[in-house]
Parts: sequence; structure tokens; C-alpha cells
Amino acid sequence: MVDVDLDVEEAMKIAGRFLPPTLTSGRESAPDSHWWYRAPKAETEKWKDTDGTMLVELRSTGCQTVVEPSVHPDGECYLWHRDSGLRIADTSAEDLSRACRELATAVLIARHL
Repeated sequence: MVDVDLDVEEAMKIAGRFLPPTLTSGRESAPDSHWWYRAPKAETEKWKDTDGTMLVELRSTGCQTVVEPSVHPDGECYLWHRDSGLRIADTSAEDLSRACRELATAVLIARHL
């Protein structure tokens, strides 16, 4: 199981144009910031802006993501978004990596226009 972590607002706004539909989670202030997949052999990858700001992360082995029923140090609850009716989607590591790379590229362009 892997997590695509959308670290900036631009990524959250356009993720659905690049990533396959799947179960999401996140904090109350960023409810769909984590997209979950079964992608065997996927490896961790990170995409950053030119100033070092993290844009998108594909989190795999060796990474951790906090989920419900945990509470963030600022008091926000983490939530699963089960009401969408979606389940964790299956995809290939290659397809998911390509989708994340394309999303990160679009986010980078959007942030600098």
C-alpha cells in the first residue's frame, strides 16, 4: 500500500485530473491530501519546487503517514473519506509514478505562472 501525499494547495485542486480515483484521507483543513493505492513494487519518490517546497510525494517502503483516529499536534483530526464510496485502487507502480510526475509538473507550472 502506498500514499500519494499532496503537500500544496495547487496539487490538491488538480489531483483528480492526473491520479486514478481512490480512497482519500487527510486532516480537516486538507481533507483529500492523501490518495491511497495498492501499487506493488512502487518506490518512494518526491517532487519539490525550485525553492525546496515539497509538492507531491509518492510514499512507499520506509515512509509513514498519520491516519484516523490520530490527532495532529495542532488539534485537527485525521479523517478517512469513506463517504465517496471509493475503495483503495489497484494500479501499477509505473502508472502511478508517471501520474505523480505529471501532476508535479503541472503544479510546478501553476505555481510559477
